[in-house]
Amino acid sequence: MENRNDDVRNFEGDLKLLMKGYVNDYNDLSYIICYLCLVDSKLENRPYNSFDEEYISTNNNSFDAFINAVEKRFSKLDCGQFKSNIDESINYLKDFRFGNIDGRDLLRLLKTKDLYFYENILITNAFGKENDVFHYRNDGTPIELIELFKFFKIGSKYLDVGCGNGNVLVGLSYNSNIKGQADGIEINPRNALISKLRLSLCHDFDSDIVLGDYLTTHIEKKYSFITINMPFGLHISTMKRNELNVFKNDFRFDWSITPASSSEWVYVNKALKLLDKNGRIALVTAQTPLFKTGDIKLRKDLIDNNLIEYVIDMPVNTYPNSMVNYSVVIFSNNKKDDVVKFVNASECFVSQKNNRKLDVDKLLKKIETSDEVKAINNSVIKDNNYMLLTTKYSDEESKSKLKKSTKLSDLSVEVTRGFQLFSKSDLKKDGKYSIVTISDIDDNGNIVDNLGRFDTDKDIDKFLLKENDILISTKGTRIKTCLVSNLKNINTVYHGNLSLIRIKDDRLDPVFLKLYLDSERGQLELKSIQTGATIISINTSQLSNISIPLLSIDEQRKIVNEYVFKKNEIDVLSNRLNDLKNDLSDSVNQVFEGVKE
Repeated sequence: MENRNDDVRNFEGDLKLLMKGYVNDYNDLSYIICYLCLVDSKLENRPYNSFDEEYISTNNNSFDAFINAVEKRFSKLDCGQFKSNIDESINYLKDFRFGNIDGRDLLRLLKTKDLYFYENILITNAFGKENDVFHYRNDGTPIELIELFKFFKIGSKYLDVGCGNGNVLVGLSYNSNIKGQADGIEINPRNALISKLRLSLCHDFDSDIVLGDYLTTHIEKKYSFITINMPFGLHISTMKRNELNVFKNDFRFDWSITPASSSEWVYVNKALKLLDKNGRIALVTAQTPLFKTGDIKLRKDLIDNNLIEYVIDMPVNTYPNSMVNYSVVIFSNNKKDDVVKFVNASECFVSQKNNRKLDVDKLLKKIETSDEVKAINNSVIKDNNYMLLTTKYSDEESKSKLKKSTKLSDLSVEVTRGFQLFSKSDLKKDGKYSIVTISDIDDNGNIVDNLGRFDTDKDIDKFLLKENDILISTKGTRIKTCLVSNLKNINTVYHGNLSLIRIKDDRLDPVFLKLYLDSERGQLELKSIQTGATIISINTSQLSNISIPLLSIDEQRKIVNEYVFKKNEIDVLSNRLNDLKNDLSDSVNQVFEGVKE
């Protein structure tokens, strides 16, 4: 019994803590639920039993039946100073009739004493009480993105895919002057019920929260606005991909989904079928699907059908608990032109203690300023492999393609991945072989002197480096390149996190290729083939297919010679500067040597 009393006291304390700062009057759903749970736990040896009997005896799952049972239960309890408030609250709930809530589901959640559940209801009920501020849980879609959604929202019938605890739907419905429909689909039963309860407090909106898997649940309705904010890098299993064939009529395009296909586009494909003729979709996505090679055919259909209206590259480190580069893509069924509007929002943030917060007001002003938006014609996007990154399209790039462009694979070159050394424990000071890793390439693209060494019985001659080989890092967001020269050990191999380009074609100068890969255009080309949301990587087959400018060999060598001349000039000036610094330091030291006693 003592443990039971401790549980009650702890739970009571938790509820009081949650209520503090949120509940300012008693005419709301949160107070009824929390007070019922608190009083029943405190006064009954077996909590909820008598209330359970009152409710179950009605054989009715409706919310009305639930509230009637609440009223009967409280009539048998001594509520003291709160009796009048409880009576007012029950009448309030009866008047508004939250009829789409399943009472048994609610009761089941009450029995779990799920503080996450109570806190969500309390936060929702803060609406209209403290300076009319919209409160939300910080583990859902951030309010700044919801404000961005509201800017693009059209119509009054909207759907949130994977609605979670209802942040987006409640945010879009809050303070709306139009009666509408706010629907969601959610696979988690607890979150689905939380969304229902929170939306029941938005009295001008009807709501239907569907419990199920979005991709395999048939939805009959059409919507004017659909929001999709799924987990970054979500993978669609082989079983699910096969299952989608059964539901192909629920999708706009008849795509053949492969393991390389980004799931974001699959979600959009279904949303397009649910969109009315003037509707919009707002997708929050990691940037990888916007440029990776495996998605070209999917992006092609979206661009060729003129469905993409905006691509907004967001500031890094402004999405909670994620360092992934992400964007917001706006789709429209009613575009008036054949361009995509690109917005670089990288500077639209407010610095906080340990992270950054999206400055949505600054971003909206930027979107509304024509000079800050790049309108790129669909034909130009087509010429650039349907890439959808803002940084891809400078003014010059929007006017023309790469001069004398050719694919690397059309030339006589080798593109291979390095030797996968299993662990650092395999390294030894006197090993026969040296190995170059990503960290062994400095910021200037040079290989450091003290490389790790190892021995092996395997035949690894194919991994041995040669003069003028080009190394490219294939892991991580930063791409390093290195032109191999002056190796200290002829038995030097390159690590599996590096790829090698070995040129065997006299039409291509290795130094010229290295300069191109280091250029802004070359770095964009390499970034366009990066894949993965959490582990960013470059595949060798994709590296083989990058486009490069194939100028005449004389033009290439002229460019290389000019580069070498300027670099030598810089080296001479840099050495001279270092000498002057050392002379100055020596002069100062000598002055003070002369004043010693």
